[in-house]
Amino acid sequence: MKRLLLNLLLTFPLLAGTGIITLKAQTATIAANGTTGSFKTGYVTSGGTLADGNMTVSNASGSTPKGWAVFDLSAAGIPAGATITSATLRINKSAVSGTGASPACSIIAIPSDLSVPALAGQGSTVFTSITGGTTVNTATWTVGTGTVTLNLNAAGISFLQNNASGIISMGLSTTSNRVFTITGYGGTAATKPLLTVNYQTACAGQPAAGTASAPSSVCAGADFTLTATGTTAGTGIDYQWEFFNTATSTWDQLAGATTTSYTVTGGITSATDYRLSTTCINGGAINYSNNVGVSISAPTQCYCSAASDNNDEKINSVIVAGINNPSTGFGTNGYQNFTGITGTMVMGNAYSFSAGINPFYTDDILAVWIDLNQDGVFANPGERMLYVTPSASPATGTITIPMTATPGITRMRVRLVYDETMLPCGVSDYGQVEDYSIDIQSPPTCNGAPTPATISGPSSACPGTSFTLIANGASFGLGISYQWENYNTGTGQWDAIPNATTTSYSSSGIAANQDFRFVTLCSNGGGTDISATFTVGASAFYSCY
Repeated sequence: MKRLLLNLLLTFPLLAGTGIITLKAQTATIAANGTTGSFKTGYVTSGGTLADGNMTVSNASGSTPKGWAVFDLSAAGIPAGATITSATLRINKSAVSGTGASPACSIIAIPSDLSVPALAGQGSTVFTSITGGTTVNTATWTVGTGTVTLNLNAAGISFLQNNASGIISMGLSTTSNRVFTITGYGGTAATKPLLTVNYQTACAGQPAAGTASAPSSVCAGADFTLTATGTTAGTGIDYQWEFFNTATSTWDQLAGATTTSYTVTGGITSATDYRLSTTCINGGAINYSNNVGVSISAPTQCYCSAASDNNDEKINSVIVAGINNPSTGFGTNGYQNFTGITGTMVMGNAYSFSAGINPFYTDDILAVWIDLNQDGVFANPGERMLYVTPSASPATGTITIPMTATPGITRMRVRLVYDETMLPCGVSDYGQVEDYSIDIQSPPTCNGAPTPATISGPSSACPGTSFTLIANGASFGLGISYQWENYNTGTGQWDAIPNATTTSYSSSGIAANQDFRFVTLCSNGGGTDISATFTVGASAFYSCY
């Protein structure tokens, strides 16, 4: 009486001698089939009038007919215990008449064979059954003719799961005044109602291990994703990611990681190995994927991001320490990565810096950071090497690498903003960011007598007024040390000034004329240079008002 169109896409390749079963998605297709007078498809009016064959669906005043189609799930071969994952209903609109708004239409599932009351002439029972069924799809149908495939909702999947071994009916209703004629069992294979059910069967035997993958290295604390492919899927299959606990030398479960793709939120702080366990709970067989190791990237590969919301102005050139980079464009979100360009800076040396700005605005600010200790951040004291509020383009300044810097290649960030707080990370309203590489090198080791230094500073100062002296041209390098001295007229000796061991000396003031000198010592060979005496005179009181 009915013809079942069953298309079971089953794949159960059993690997000889291994007991491993590979499961793939399976599909059953069930057509609404019938013969004249079978009422396997038809419609019923609100007054209980029944019609066999094609379905008429409308909400026009009067009869408000509703259609139905019967599907025999029991003959579909869906195994007991299978999990239905999705389903669709295909119908064919052979004719549409009348007028009205775009129609809202519903599919209603009924857990019984409506052809039985229809054959008995119980039209009111059929109408009531359709009205009181489970709504498994609500959609706006177009007013054109042709086939349409409707996805069943979660309630529809649950309905099919609970009635997978029985005969069900699907009712059709609409709130539209238009009249839809839906092809019934008399249509072709391409037009009669067709229910398609996708499902997975319960697992059996040992599941496939699958292949795990993950990034080889990540920045400390950054999210990353573990992924496994080729694993067994189906009812009764459990997944669990595990990590190797080096403290206990055991594989421990990763909390909440029970899917084949899992994001490790918050990342890791040390290198970690992972694997996926796949278990068939029907018998408890378990299999493990390959191990994947995730290491921690070097800090210099993990700098914070910086960007700009508006591409209005840019850094169009950077010149410093052998870098001469005229650039165009704004990059991605105002960021350009020029770390393939490397400048060389020696500890203790001063380097002129220049950055072109186009277009230039009077409230522009430009800053330069260098990661002096190569820890992957620019937030350490002293790492903002330059902060300029230029009066015109280019922005210029001087960068000096301290002797405490870590030798090697590190990151330099150049940032332009407009009238806002200057930070090395984050998004600014305007401006641009460019990153470069800097090779910090140690100065040469001193040898023999240092280069003579020349002192500059004020020739006179008011009593008690601070002033600064600079030793120009002083040698620098490993083994070089400095000491400022002043002449003690009471003892007739030169005394070392406490804590005055750099090339500049700031005095809190003098009460009388004072002689100073600058001593440079090379510990490698013991060479010493003593500068010429520099005298700062005490200004007369009448010139200090």
